[in-house]
Amino acid sequence: MDQKEFKQLYKGILIAEDTTQKDLALQNNMSPNSLQQKINRGTIRFIEFVSLMEGLGYKVKFEKDETYTSK
Repeated sequence: MDQKEFKQLYKGILIAEDTTQKDLALQNNMSPNSLQQKINRGTIRFIEFVSLMEGLGYKVKFEKDETYTSK
């Protein structure tokens, strides 16, 4: 997943949950500007993202790509 795909996924979740980035930030004791910068730069820590998603009722899980072949 690249930064553009991440931002699309993130924005899609906000739309699906009928919330704004500002509201999400404030609910998680973050400044809206700080969250925006982290999302735009792709520098949000994984644990921060998981916490944000759990606050919206999501579970973050990994699924093995069965088509993956190692080099």
